[in-house]
Amino acid sequence: MAIFIGLIFILYLRRRIQEQEKVIIEKERYLEKSKKKYESLLAIHAKLKKTDTSGDQSQK
Repeated sequence: MAIFIGLIFILYLRRRIQEQEKVIIEKERYLEKSKKKYESLLAIHAKLKKTDTSGDQSQK
């Protein structure tokens, strides 16, 4: 009887671990997408800053 309860507990823990792994994978994907968006925004910001600086110098 104790072995049966132990097996059920182990199966339960395995399922919980698999669920947590899925959550971690989803969070990693979200972070990767956010990182790409952030990097593209930084690139756009750098381009805009570069054009603003050159525009200011030509006006002076």
